[in-house]
Amino acid sequence: MTAPGTPQGQLPSRRRAAIPLIIIFLFTILLICLGIELYTRHSIGNQVADSISAEVNKNCTDNPRDEQSCATVGVPVRTSFGSTPILFGLSSKTLPQINVRIGPLPPADLRVGTVVQFDAKDIDYSDSTNLHFGSAHATLAIPPQALHNIINDEMKRQGGALAGALTVTNVTYHPDSSTIGLQLNNGLADLTIAPKVRDGQFVFELTDASVVGFRHQALVQGLRSIILELSGKYLDLLPPGFTAESVTVHEKSIDVELNGTNFTSQDLAQAGQTQRSRR
Repeated sequence: MTAPGTPQGQLPSRRRAAIPLIIIFLFTILLICLGIELYTRHSIGNQVADSISAEVNKNCTDNPRDEQSCATVGVPVRTSFGSTPILFGLSSKTLPQINVRIGPLPPADLRVGTVVQFDAKDIDYSDSTNLHFGSAHATLAIPPQALHNIINDEMKRQGGALAGALTVTNVTYHPDSSTIGLQLNNGLADLTIAPKVRDGQFVFELTDASVVGFRHQALVQGLRSIILELSGKYLDLLPPGFTAESVTVHEKSIDVELNGTNFTSQDLAQAGQTQRSRR
């Protein structure tokens, strides 16, 4: 029933005319919210990446010999967010999820090519310079060259016969047996090591060693301590307290899956600092 004095059909036509305006208004609000969401992701992501990158690359200026290499290459730090909108957490200064990728590490680092990625949840960014992460799943990817460099550097550090007589000349990953073949002095000696998880710890184990085809007990003993310390060189890229879940050997990478809780972006930055050769 129309109001007195209102022409028949005038009110419904006004309502029909208002529908496009309502749709345009809602679409505009949606675009504004989307723009704020994208800007917030970009802004917070850059803050996190810049704070971690500044600390990770700080050693580049502390070591003049490597300064040019670090300044040119640096350690890339990238951030991204999951599909859950982060706009709703602005008032409480919390984020549901953030992904942080550090690496590949540059040639200035012995662990060149290594990548560590964190999928973190329950982030408190009330302090924008030092975010707090409630929990995270980390993936550590180690390429053959990084393993080659670390072993040779450790042999130099230990000195003695290992330092002067032996050098790793080739590293081969064997996915079928989940082992790693190390060739020393172009075939003079061959080692087999296996990455494993023991009681939540990522470790390397020396499973076999031979010199020109014969098992050599003295060589095994001399290298065992080096192999046992290998994992620590890569776990240094993680904040303290991460426990290993699994390790998988691929043709070009060893992938270690780990979990951790309650750490900060400064912990991430300090863990990722460059490790250089001892000369």
